[in-house]
Amino acid sequence: MVKKKIRVCVALGSNVGDRAANLSRALDEIARGLAAKVLKVSRVYETRPFAGMKQRNYYNAVAMFETDIGPLELLDIFKSIEKKLGRRRASGGWLPRALDLDILFYGSGRFSYPNLEIPHPRLKDRDFALIPLAELFGRGLLPVLARAASSLLKDIRPEDRTVIARVAGCLNPAGGKK
Repeated sequence: MVKKKIRVCVALGSNVGDRAANLSRALDEIARGLAAKVLKVSRVYETRPFAGMKQRNYYNAVAMFETDIGPLELLDIFKSIEKKLGRRRASGGWLPRALDLDILFYGSGRFSYPNLEIPHPRLKDRDFALIPLAELFGRGLLPVLARAASSLLKDIRPEDRTVIARVAGCLNPAGGKK
């Protein structure tokens, strides 16, 4: 029996080491490790750390891919990729990280587990995810939320915006830099 492929959107972020290389390696790991077809990748954006934390700026992007792996197994795989690429987890909130992978959407489903909520519960407040999603979806409605990313962006107060600039170059949907 062939499993149905589900379209997934994942946010990628890095503010430690070679940020662009970290995002590129993450895409490679997703494509190889999940045997997933990466469909689209947004441009990369430089953003201030969320919540005014005193850290190096982040590079952020969003990728869309197809997989037949369930959401909890996908979360475990993403945690493994984060660890492989240098992420160190510690309690205490938003810490610098070589790589952060967040599942934004898993098909058109809503999921709530103790360690995972999809769509991402704070997505509507994060311009660093909504701007790349607007690239991927255009004026189309986002799964589950039934609003365009550009519409959600209008709800974010200017003082809460974190995106500084688009980074030159972009990521290749097959992984790696273009």
